[in-house]
Formats: sequence, structure tokens, C-alpha cells
Amino acid sequence: MTNIYTADDGTQVAVWCGAEQEFDVPVGDGWTNAIQGYTCHDVQTGEMVYITYTTRWLYTGEYEGQNYERAYFGDYETLEQYLVDTNAELSYLK
Repeated sequence: MTNIYTADDGTQVAVWCGAEQEFDVPVGDGWTNAIQGYTCHDVQTGEMVYITYTTRWLYTGEYEGQNYERAYFGDYETLEQYLVDTNAELSYLK
């Protein structure tokens, strides 16, 4: 989907944002990182301008006699990063 990314200084760039992606990363001892997010890229150069994703920790296994299957206990983190500077000629809007 084509969109407009607006930087903190008001500069605008035409970007293409991909569909939200979801995937799991096993981390051991019954824990899995469930990651969900998307990226936006400049329409002219393909350079990544923005990324955001949220990681949730899910537990599968037995703990204190109780069995869990992808249990979510409320812990998560969100990462949001954006391009600050580049020497590439991005699709700036005037």
C-alpha cells in the first residue's frame, strides 16, 4: 500500500508499506517470541524508512503442575524505528 511518511521535521516521503507480518521465534525452555509488525520503504529507492513490531512472549509447557499452550502472561515490547538521515535521493514530497 502506498502511503506518506512524515518525519519529525515535517519532511514527507512517498513510501510503500507492506502488509503486517507475523512469525514465531522459539527461544528455548518452552518460550516463543511471537512477533508482529510491518515495514515501509521509499517508493523510488526501496530504502527502509520505517519499521515497527511488537514481540510477545508465549509459554508452552508445565509449570507448578499446570500445563500451558502458548500462554500469554501480558509481557511485550514494541520497537519503532525510522530513518533519520540518508544520502539516497528519496521520493520527497514538496
